[in-house]
Amino acid sequence: ATGRKWVYSLRPSGEVNTEHYRCEEEDIPGVDDLEDGQIAMKTLYCSVDPYMRIQQATSDTWEAPHPLNSVQGGGTIGRVIHSKAERFNKGDIVAAYTGWREFAVLQASSARLLDPQKAPIEYALGILGMPGRTAYFGLYEAGKPKAGETVVVSGAAGAVGSIVVQLAKIRGCKVVGIAGSEEKLEFLRELGADCTINYKLHASMKKMVEALSEACPEGIDVYFDNVGGMITDSVFHLINTR
Repeated sequence: ATGRKWVYSLRPSGEVNTEHYRCEEEDIPGVDDLEDGQIAMKTLYCSVDPYMRIQQATSDTWEAPHPLNSVQGGGTIGRVIHSKAERFNKGDIVAAYTGWREFAVLQASSARLLDPQKAPIEYALGILGMPGRTAYFGLYEAGKPKAGETVVVSGAAGAVGSIVVQLAKIRGCKVVGIAGSEEKLEFLRELGADCTINYKLHASMKKMVEALSEACPEGIDVYFDNVGGMITDSVFHLINTR
């Protein structure tokens, strides 16, 4: 029996599509394929995240580019099918980083046991996973917003940004969310954003600064940056100091 894996095979110059990957078959691991301290799992969920596109650059960013002709990396949730590790039993649900493949063998030390009774297991790739941790620690530990302050979030309708919007409201802040469509702005308003800005309607720095000035008459206390570029440059014109 075999399972599928998706191999990153061609560096994109624009949007990513199916031509940049190829699907291959590989043998499903058996218990005899494991070494002591390893587990085999069947993938139930795998993540698709914006950082993956950055890793497909041709030059180093925060790490070396994702190697060609290798399985696309990414967070996963799976069910243990074989175990040679004391911590895990067959049937356990785990979170790991095994990439886009249906079956994987990994060191048990790199897997995290999930409790389906405490939260839906897919949350481990979202609100209780990397996006949630990025939002929580980025805002509360780095930004340290105080009640009544103004928090601006770019990429606010994304996986991280949408959580930041809600966390900032919980802290009692005024929240300005920036996104690229009316549908996304409506979503942000449903999350509690006080003001929203469609950056596509403010394509120059002058227009963006004007929009931010109107939304943030007392300046910007905390900026959670998900995009960089012109939006970030515009925010710097209004950022307050502490």
